[in-house]
Amino acid sequence: MSLFQYAFRPAAAFAAALVALGAPVAAQTSKPPVFDLKASLAAEIARSAMGRAGSDLLTVESMETAVRLMHEALQLDPDNPYLWRAQLQIASVAERDDLVDEAIERLLKLDPGDDVIRLMRLNRALDRYNTVEERVAALQRLLTDENIAKMGPAVASRLQLDLALLYRRSGDNDAFANALSRAVALDPSNRSAAALAAGYFRMYVSDPVAEAELLVNLLLADLTDVSTQVALAQHLLENGAYAGAVRMYRLAVKTGEANRFSPTNELMMDLALALWANGEDDKALEQVRLRQS
Repeated sequence: MSLFQYAFRPAAAFAAALVALGAPVAAQTSKPPVFDLKASLAAEIARSAMGRAGSDLLTVESMETAVRLMHEALQLDPDNPYLWRAQLQIASVAERDDLVDEAIERLLKLDPGDDVIRLMRLNRALDRYNTVEERVAALQRLLTDENIAKMGPAVASRLQLDLALLYRRSGDNDAFANALSRAVALDPSNRSAAALAAGYFRMYVSDPVAEAELLVNLLLADLTDVSTQVALAQHLLENGAYAGAVRMYRLAVKTGEANRFSPTNELMMDLALALWANGEDDKALEQVRLRQS
């Protein structure tokens, strides 16, 4: 009896019984329901493999079993991207580079537009270079305008951020700043780049407008980040943009409440201060009374 037969006799018997009895296994349509036995069994096998790989009592034997189970699952349903993603996770934990590479290539064939997998393949190629100088040179060759147009701005932005961090490690601050700026320009939704840029440039930029732009870029990368909302509100308040500060403080309060976080006393007092500075004395006093009640 094979590993597949031993581990999944109940699932196989149940599925066979459903087919034999003509049990409904899909929503009724104009066509008769189709039960994909292989796909169902593959999903069950993959779930078992993921369970073994994610066990708190992880051993070499359990990882080997998980790898073998995923092999069986993929034999049954080789064009299922979810199974290949499971394979990628298990192979990474098992440190099976051959299976990781196979899963990446297969996923790119099934979904060529998957930016995460494309970036993973590029990073694995870059991992072959051992020194900072080699990696910098490789990234510079990769990040040409022609290649960026092919890989797309999201992937290029993350590679550009990697290049910026390498420049910082080598002590080239000017190149670091230029690469970081380009990473943000390529993809403003790259929150890692936006956060690093906001923190770095705020130390060296004395222009309140430029600092506000940095914080706005960071907020656009994650509109639900309360800490960025508060930082922008504080910056607006300190620089006389009182109406904008009120709006941002109120947004921070609503965002926190939407995530079931009660606003702190400090946040509410800052909102009251912004209201008072904006000429809304009655609302400021009302805010203070509500907080004290």
